[in-house]
Amino acid sequence: MHSFTNFKNQLQRAGRQIKDDVIKGLESAVESLMFKEDNLVDLLIKMEDMYAIEQFFHECIFVNMIYAKIYDTFSFHFFTQKETNRLDKPEWYFKFLLDQLDKYKFVCACYDSVVLENKKSKINKNVISQRLQEGFLEENELKSNERSMNSLIERIYSIVEIKLNELRKCKSGQKRNLLLHFTEEYLVFKRELREKYSVNFNIMELADNIMRVQKGYIANNLHEIHCGDSKEWFESYQKIYKENFFLAFSYVSLQNNIFNDLIDFISSLIVEYQEVFIDKMSFVGKEEKRMLCFLVVGIDKLKNFLRLEESLFILQLENKTVDFNVEILKNIHIDTLKFIDFNNSNIKLLKTIAYHEISQVLVNLMYFNGITKKSLVQSCSELSKIMTFYNEQLGPYKILTESYIFDKIDNFIIDKIVLQNRFDSDVLFMYKDLVQRIMHMCEKKTDWMCLKACKNLEDIFNGVTEGDSLFKKIYAVYR
Repeated sequence: MHSFTNFKNQLQRAGRQIKDDVIKGLESAVESLMFKEDNLVDLLIKMEDMYAIEQFFHECIFVNMIYAKIYDTFSFHFFTQKETNRLDKPEWYFKFLLDQLDKYKFVCACYDSVVLENKKSKINKNVISQRLQEGFLEENELKSNERSMNSLIERIYSIVEIKLNELRKCKSGQKRNLLLHFTEEYLVFKRELREKYSVNFNIMELADNIMRVQKGYIANNLHEIHCGDSKEWFESYQKIYKENFFLAFSYVSLQNNIFNDLIDFISSLIVEYQEVFIDKMSFVGKEEKRMLCFLVVGIDKLKNFLRLEESLFILQLENKTVDFNVEILKNIHIDTLKFIDFNNSNIKLLKTIAYHEISQVLVNLMYFNGITKKSLVQSCSELSKIMTFYNEQLGPYKILTESYIFDKIDNFIIDKIVLQNRFDSDVLFMYKDLVQRIMHMCEKKTDWMCLKACKNLEDIFNGVTEGDSLFKKIYAVYR
């Protein structure tokens, strides 16, 4: 049994040796003929033999042979210590690969012709030779995955991936710039392949590598921004967004969601920084209140900026003539919900802080029957200063809080002054003065309950006994 096993192994080794000798002999014969135009028929005969051997052994001999020749030459120039092997010059090896493909284009067409004619069972070397000299066979005569050039390009992509892996592992401080430069040159390379050979392969890991490096770059930038002057934060945010709009515009063909992913990452980090910053504030002094207003206004402006930039980005994509795919447009969407939620929460906080400050002044007006003119004027002056402070900080965005605060003031006057005090004529006069001063602080508000109460009080003083629900509540105080 042992001797039989040895004999079997010897037969297998002999078979492999014969197979290797046959393949090497054919490769040598084809290589010697592939660039000799006057030996085209001889080349086609040898290619026919090579195709037959491929079918017999179920191996891709022809493409492997061409790939090996390209790989060996490429390795000499770009995988050794030669000056041509530079991470900052990807254009050199992309040009080399394009030149090599161009060099073997005719040879691949010859082999495809042999394959096609064999498939049709119409092998006639002279006919094939004549057709090749007149022009290449139509591309649609072989399926794309059957064309040797397509298979060769697919193999060559493995070389490009090796160079990308080298770049990914490098420790250079310029790694991001090197990767972006590689990507720019790769996109040119990819476009050339699509235009010349109608192939559209992708390096699946490239977009992920770009995103990983770019996100690290963004995180570092945002950290530096928040270590600096807060007055410059939002201007710096816009610069980061614009930089990444440009990057996404250049590389969106690599991955459809690269735009959304980058912008969402930036927005998430901004909100995280702002939330941590706000959580550390006590809002006792004016500076912290001023900062809260600054952040609320800045975030709302940033949200509007993103919506405008999204429209411009889509317009640029629609006008893009290179590497444009209409499917990309369907995925473009900037999610501003993080900013909306952030501001909703902090506008609520701002309202609470502002009204707490105001309520400390309003409490001085609760016992209105004993108030003096001087005290009234002083309290209204303090209220005006508080509202002026918030209005100045919020600017056009004062509408976010103004209506809420004056509604609360209006309700306070009704609940704590009108319904808790029984006026005489002198106090009623003081009350009218209060209402006028409060209304002057917010001229946009028209539905003042305190003004309506003023009219109700005048009616009660004039002997009126019937009225609406507010009138009845006030009248109950004077029975």
